Amino acid sequence: MRVGLRDIFASIPQFIIAKPPYPRRLLFNAGRILLRAVFFILVGKISICTLGCRVNAYESLAIADAARARGLTVVEWGEPSDYAVVNSCALTVLAQAKTRQAIRIFARKNPNSPIAVTGCYAQTAPDDIAKLPNVKLIAGNAKKADVVSILLDSAAPAGGNSEAKSEELRGARDGSLASADGFSDGVDAASE
Repeated sequence: MRVGLRDIFASIPQFIIAKPPYPRRLLFNAGRILLRAVFFILVGKISICTLGCRVNAYESLAIADAARARGLTVVEWGEPSDYAVVNSCALTVLAQAKTRQAIRIFARKNPNSPIAVTGCYAQTAPDDIAKLPNVKLIAGNAKKADVVSILLDSAAPAGGNSEAKSEELRGARDGSLASADGFSDGVDAASE
């Protein structure tokens, strides 16, 4: 007797429905675990680095919520991920150096992942940030809430291009994109 694929697939549901040698709940839980694993692999991952004041920490939580709403999995900074957001600080020279260092380290570990830089340092020195590797988006404080959407919409398939695609690169210095109050709130909160 010749057995074909149709016979095999037809017998599987009957075998499970008949009297399985294992509890049905075990099969159900194994299926759920498998689906979660496949979902975690297929869904994009994003890392968020927060530098500076408590205002940046709060805004990074909002960025993480926006990423989850777009279907991304938020992973710890330093883990492999498909996208990165650096919420920068420009209060001190040390904070600016830490921002550049975080971007370089992430770009070295994830050479094909685009990076969006937002925050005060992105507002005050967009030309310096544009020179860093993998920076695809520079968003000042005015666009901080939309940085995940803009990054996902503008991110092409991984190409490793280090040119920064920034809507705000030209206007970031003249203050047209963020009020001085947005910057001073962060500075005031950092000094508390």
